[in-house]
Amino acid sequence: MAHPMDDVNSSQRGWILMSRSLGRALEVKDLEGGSGEYIMINLARWIADIRQKLPAATFFGNMKVESQGPKSEPPGYYAPFVQEKLDIKLDGLLNYNQFPSITIGSAHEYHALRLQDRLMKLNTSDALATNRAQVQPSIEEFMDRTLPKLCHRFATTDARSVFTHYDLSPRNVLVSGSPPSVTGLVDFEFAGFFPPEEEFANFEINNEGDWPADAYPLVGDEMIQRCEEAKADVFECVKGLRQLTDDEATDISSNG
Repeated sequence: MAHPMDDVNSSQRGWILMSRSLGRALEVKDLEGGSGEYIMINLARWIADIRQKLPAATFFGNMKVESQGPKSEPPGYYAPFVQEKLDIKLDGLLNYNQFPSITIGSAHEYHALRLQDRLMKLNTSDALATNRAQVQPSIEEFMDRTLPKLCHRFATTDARSVFTHYDLSPRNVLVSGSPPSVTGLVDFEFAGFFPPEEEFANFEINNEGDWPADAYPLVGDEMIQRCEEAKADVFECVKGLRQLTDDEATDISSNG
């Protein structure tokens, strides 16, 4: 947990409280042979356990430390944090060109903001200029026609966000023992509360190449099984996304 510098007296340094977790960073060689399947299933259980222990939130975004602290539960505050007197707000999106001026209250709003941010980069980056005319109309059409229908399809989770690590690379997974077993996760810089499927989308797309190809379905299948056992409907869209084939997506776009 971090505490910011005093805005009034900048000579006072902020502080970071850290605890040391057992284990070492996971290496690719640890995933070879039968150990790989065991580790990935173990990782899926960690993710599921965290989500089940931290209740779903009603706002979306990264976690921001508020220096003054909430006096009630205004938009953006996460009730369990308020109860524990932690001055943490779900506010904004890290690593984006624009900072949302509103509290994000649904998955539809969240995905729309992300796409708008990417469109802004597309329209302002000289490196992307050659692709602008071809790509921009497709993105705008998707936002107008397909995105609302996809969010409606998964309406049970549209208004709820779950805790998301957002950087599940091997270097951020701690293991110990023989065969290696997951003992912890580190580097929560980008953590926050996001749509249930976001962890897996980021895991498979932005972290592509960090893991062996067969690792991704192992995590997804174990998550589905764990959530069915817990009757956790907040994970239902994970299964739904897996079942949503390209043909179905085309059908949603064209027929509604």
